[in-house]
Amino acid sequence: MKRIIGLLVFFVVINFGVSAQKGFAPMEKIKLQEANTAFYANYYEEAIMLYKSLYNKHMGSSLLNSKLGFCYLYLGDYQDALDYFDAVSGEGLKAKDADYYFGHGKKKKKVGKYEEALVK
Repeated sequence: MKRIIGLLVFFVVINFGVSAQKGFAPMEKIKLQEANTAFYANYYEEAIMLYKSLYNKHMGSSLLNSKLGFCYLYLGDYQDALDYFDAVSGEGLKAKDADYYFGHGKKKKKVGKYEEALVK
């Protein structure tokens, strides 16, 4: 029962988040919502496939780069995570996206770039 309530709350939050994403067509927003659902359910391989299906059209998307970075982070693929985190532009993020900065610094540390980890 708690899981169902949690998923319901999750979908409401995601709906608000996805509706705020500019530049995504309605069908792409649905795919983004599916990817976010897989991501938050810890199905990172599935989330990667869904995010990458949107990625070719929206390569500069800070949201997609950040989410892909976190997927690879949680799978333990630190170099790929770092590549996606490096592609995130700071202008595309809001203050609430502080988890990106934490993840980016954590990946720099994991690959031995200690000084760079402190900068972000």
